[in-house]
Amino acid sequence: MNTEYLLREVKQANEIQITQRMMEEIPEFKTGREVASMESLALTLDGHQPIKDYRFDVNKLETWCKENSLRFYLDEREQILHLKCE
Repeated sequence: MNTEYLLREVKQANEIQITQRMMEEIPEFKTGREVASMESLALTLDGHQPIKDYRFDVNKLETWCKENSLRFYLDEREQILHLKCE
């Protein structure tokens, strides 16, 4: 799943619910942090990219929703994300 598909689904249905796990797998909503390890250092010194740990970034989701005139509510207890057109 990507943001284009998600936006198309919300626009067609006006409101959707998806699991938090599915949302966390969308690359556009992730932020990478460099892993501090000897392996990462060795790769960097050898000219490779450092190892990164990618995590879900709710700020990126919030920005995307504002740009696309959407409202969202993340029900952490049920682990469901609610998206709705404004």
